[in-house]
Amino acid sequence: MGKESKKMYVGIDMGTNSVGMAVTDENYNLYRVKGKDFWCSRVFGEANTAVERRINRISRRRRQREVARQGVLRELFSNEINKVDEGFFARLDESKYHLEDRDNQQPYALFADNGYTDKNYYKDYPTIFHLRNELLHPTKDAYDVRLVYLAIAKATKFENLVSK
Repeated sequence: MGKESKKMYVGIDMGTNSVGMAVTDENYNLYRVKGKDFWCSRVFGEANTAVERRINRISRRRRQREVARQGVLRELFSNEINKVDEGFFARLDESKYHLEDRDNQQPYALFADNGYTDKNYYKDYPTIFHLRNELLHPTKDAYDVRLVYLAIAKATKFENLVSK
């Protein structure tokens, strides 16, 4: 208690890759502790930015929203499509596999009707844009509900599937 208290100043410098600290008196003289000047510095590895994590997170969320939209669309169309073709969604789900890897071993991915197959479909609509154009500018009174579903479902797998 008999000692006079002296004012101490702590200076800290924080950078992106380092931290430095020094303790001084009022005249900027370094304090000495245990015979050594009271200062230190630490150098760290370069910090990683959040760009890569953010891009992955955005991609994940975009994919989750796309899958949710496809699920809602499938739910809305399922009753009407099942009246026409009960195996349509199963064939569509397996269309990404090679023929030998499919469960149903059917050569057609979309249409397996007696009078209308995938070959007829691709002849009528070489790309998804031909199908959409046809539905926007109709030449018939009614269209198959499966065609309407394919035109609305804007997923990458449908774009690749129809553009063959």
